[in-house]
Order: sequence, then structure tokens, then C-alpha cells
Amino acid sequence: AKVEVSRLRNGTRDGRSEGTGWLIAPGLLATCHHVLKALRPLETEFEQCDLESQVNDALVTFDYVAPATGIQYGVRALECHASHDSNLDYAILRLADRQDRPLRERGHLRLGIDAPLTAGSSLYVIQHPLGREQQLAGEAFECNGTDPSRILYHTPTEPGTSGAPVLNRTNWRVVAMHNGENEAMGLREGTRLRAILADLRANCPALHEEIRDCQTD
Repeated sequence: AKVEVSRLRNGTRDGRSEGTGWLIAPGLLATCHHVLKALRPLETEFEQCDLESQVNDALVTFDYVAPATGIQYGVRALECHASHDSNLDYAILRLADRQDRPLRERGHLRLGIDAPLTAGSSLYVIQHPLGREQQLAGEAFECNGTDPSRILYHTPTEPGTSGAPVLNRTNWRVVAMHNGENEAMGLREGTRLRAILADLRANCPALHEEIRDCQTD
């Protein structure tokens, strides 16, 4: 889904942030925490009340595959985000349901946290680059890098891709969440779902259980 967040500072709109999200469980959308922060360039500090207002005002659009298409949902709550010391940059949103388009009918993506990734692995990123229509980009896995919670890959991305699912083409299961670019390596970077689930288990156990129960084969 395309994720749109209006930047609010002291209650005044000041631009917006765009990203990508996906259903990790019925009604639960996973995306990057920095998409919700909607920071300006070089901005690091902002009021917590502004973040809460931005989340409440966020708009999520599924099936945006061509101009003037898509089904929109609001956000009911920010259920959890990465612990401050983890540097994982994820957030889980509970979406506001629609009677005419129930979220349970959309299903959710399956996770592949234990499958090994090698030089022969092929990855796909389903994304909304620059806020445009949904696109699929594929390339090869490169390496794990120096951080065990991240993977690096060649797949082309643009701003607006943050939060997108990174899928293993072998079984079309999500192995990571795209979070940006590793400038030192000149590669794209994703946060492993294994690390995100471990952080959820430690900090939001009820939410982790909800996700785990719907992911069980």
C-alpha cells in the first residue's frame, strides 16, 4: 500500500512524507517508523504530539496500480514501533476498517524469516517509489553486511519505497523491510523480519502473538 503522512508542526501542515506499507496480519500494516515521523531535511527533533497527529491523519491506499485507482483506509492506532536502542526503524499500524471493504478479505503477506539467503537468491521489492503507482523491482541479494539485523541488495528503489516488503522470489515470503540505502556500500538496505519480530516479542508481546498466530502454517 502507499502510505501518505502529512507533516504537522505545532498543528500546521508543512509538507508530507510518502512511503510503502504492507499487511503483516489482518488489519495490521507494517512500514518504516521514519515514514511516520515525516522529518524535514536535517530535522531530528519534533514534538510527540505532532507525531500522534500525523499518525491519526495518515492515509493508506491499497491497489494503487494506475492513476485514479485504489482503496483508502485511515489509521486507528500506532500499535508499536522499534525500541529506541534497536535502530530497526519499523512501525506497526492498526488500520481503521471499512464495512464495504473489510480488511480481513485482503489477507496478509507471509513471512520467511528462516530461509537462507545466498548469492543465488533473487529478491523482489513491491513499492510505491516517489508516491507513484505500485511497482515491482527485482534484483539479487548481495550480502548480510556488518549488521545482523540488515541485508543488502541491488534492487533499484526511490524515496517512497521505505517500508516496502522485500520478498524472496523462491517462495514469495517477506524476508526484510526496505529502509533505505547503505551509502558506504552503494547498495539498498532492508531490516530483517527476524530482527523486527524479536523486538516485537520483547516489547509488544501481545502484538507479537497476534502476528505469530496468523503466520503459523
